[in-house]
Amino acid sequence: MEVSSDESAAVRIASGDHLLTPYAPRTRPRRSQARAQRLTIVYGIICFVLVLVIGQLWLLTATLNAFLGGDGGAAVPALAASAGCLALNLGLLRYLR
Repeated sequence: MEVSSDESAAVRIASGDHLLTPYAPRTRPRRSQARAQRLTIVYGIICFVLVLVIGQLWLLTATLNAFLGGDGGAAVPALAASAGCLALNLGLLRYLR
């Protein structure tokens, strides 16, 4: 006796180690899913802040190298860029609170 896919009693979907059916309860409550999503966003923001801080350190190093090499005109644009990075970092960290 052949059973077509339309006549099957339950559709099984592979999800990691668990097999779910449309009638089975969820494996994870919605509350922990929302927490996991928020945690992913927090990790993304922290990584972005880390990249900006490393960029600021590189900018400081390059500016000091240029300034000590006799190019004093590089200090003002570097200050503006660093202030922009600082404002962005503070805004992102404030968003986390």
